Amino acid sequence: MVDCFHLGIIRGLAMHADHKRLIEMAASWEGSEGTVSLSQTDADILKTTGCPVIDGKSPGEPAFVKATNLCRAARLLANPPAPVQVEEEEAGDEEEEPDGDGLEESTVAELKQLATVENIVLDGKANKAQIIEAIRAAREAKQSSEAS
Repeated sequence: MVDCFHLGIIRGLAMHADHKRLIEMAASWEGSEGTVSLSQTDADILKTTGCPVIDGKSPGEPAFVKATNLCRAARLLANPPAPVQVEEEEAGDEEEEPDGDGLEESTVAELKQLATVENIVLDGKANKAQIIEAIRAAREAKQSSEAS
């Protein structure tokens, strides 16, 4: 039987390197009740999954997370939710949103999962509007770089 950590590593060919590193780290802490120190970059990635992280007291100091929370967050990184398929509506059925991306209709948890899937790092304290803004900005930057 393959556990979710190893499944994520097997699928790791297409996985973001930072996510793979965190998943491998979490696998070594599975079953522990300890506290793990990690870089602020790793802490920011974990925050996108809703993981409670204790930031360092000053810049450059390590952040901390309970091993059980690290493992929970790593499971989300290893097995991100599948993108939601939205059926197209017939023209005129409903007014289209200004940006037409449907992000305003999503919950904060759904937006955080979407940001994780799209490798967008969020501030752990970001509100819904800030998360939507970050997703749109990242998508716009990606389109600009692809157009160049």
